[in-house]
Amino acid sequence: MAKLKGLIAGAVGGLVGAAVMGPLHAAAGKLMKQKPPKGEDATVKVADALATKLVHRKLRRSEKPIGGQVVHFSFGAGMGALYGLLAESFPPLTRGGGAFFGTAVYAGAHALAVPALGLAPSPLENDPALESTELASHVVYGLVTDAVRRVLIKVGSR
Repeated sequence: MAKLKGLIAGAVGGLVGAAVMGPLHAAAGKLMKQKPPKGEDATVKVADALATKLVHRKLRRSEKPIGGQVVHFSFGAGMGALYGLLAESFPPLTRGGGAFFGTAVYAGAHALAVPALGLAPSPLENDPALESTELASHVVYGLVTDAVRRVLIKVGSR
């Protein structure tokens, strides 16, 4: 039962973390006067590929932002669920209040998997200011995911 609670609490935490991450990233980009990356966002590319596979057509231009958000929030919830499940089994994983988790998501997904799949350039090819914003937003995602997870676990234990 504790593992199921951890999974659910982590998924909810991941959704909240993903919700915070987007506006924070946009605000930091404006503050640092960053130019948006060229081309479609990786989440939009994934949504388009999924639509092609599942409904046998590409997304319309008007559907792409929504598709990207669905992928972003699904990934955030999924990673949060995995974190919540693992946190119940291995509590030392939560040291750092989710900061290590957010850094791991940045490294594993943003820095390695996304470029390896050809969805975006490697962080080594990007402007360091852009990458610092990416890393910071992923760390905040991890912190928020863990904070929400802890609150929900505590409330669920009453």
